Amino acid sequence: MKLKQFIPPILLELRHYSRQLKEYENFEMAQADSLTYEDSGVVEIVSRKTQSFIKSLTSDYVVNNRQIIQNMFVLQYVSAKRKPIDVLELGGACGASYFELNHLLPCHIKNWLIVETPAMVAVGKKIFENDKIKFFDDLQSAVTQMENHELLVAQGVLQCLPEPLLSFETLLKLGFPFVYVSRQTVGKDLEQPIITKWLSDLSAHGPSTKIPEGFQNRKTSQAFTIVPSQELIHIISENGYKIQFFFDETEDLKLIIGKKSITSKTIGFLLTREMP
Repeated sequence: MKLKQFIPPILLELRHYSRQLKEYENFEMAQADSLTYEDSGVVEIVSRKTQSFIKSLTSDYVVNNRQIIQNMFVLQYVSAKRKPIDVLELGGACGASYFELNHLLPCHIKNWLIVETPAMVAVGKKIFENDKIKFFDDLQSAVTQMENHELLVAQGVLQCLPEPLLSFETLLKLGFPFVYVSRQTVGKDLEQPIITKWLSDLSAHGPSTKIPEGFQNRKTSQAFTIVPSQELIHIISENGYKIQFFFDETEDLKLIIGKKSITSKTIGFLLTREMP
């Protein structure tokens, strides 16, 4: 079976930009010129699409996406010696990854905790929370609630945080034995992070490409940072981790941001903690 190439929504939208993106001096300025993931439209479309997505997880569900295969591989690898496992996901929206993996790999997940924005958490708790999946708007609170700290997941989220490199280091300092980062946008040969924003259709958010009936589509925008790939890799070794598997997720994409011409792409990796 030939798998479809998964292209993150951010890169799909960037491909359709005009030739130049605006550069901002800092994240606060970019955020002031953007909406955020607290945008009610983002929360609504993600919730509605996730509900439809869950209904599609039937016995004839077809796995036809490279990202899904990658996620399954990581979960199976981490849980090979001990399952079910406890998972903490930063930026997991309404839990689509959990519901999909729990359907495809039953008995591998014991608990799945998601850390999200207060608006997303409110919807998550109301509609999607059950005995295995829980939602938190504070990282430390979620970590404290975990019975076992086994796998930490961050998919397409670090670049949307005010200090992505510092946030990444904070995650590593939690000491999880496995850390899985995916859909991470990086710049090749960048000397320092570059801050811009991306404009997207609301319909680009959430699982699948199908737009719910009656949904009023519009544009939304979020500040985001492209980090130097070498700095990201440096933080890994400096915090006692090694790359167990590296995932080259997309082809190079040429961008002009402000007066800079850069090459970006999306990568992923599974880290293991090196024991002293």
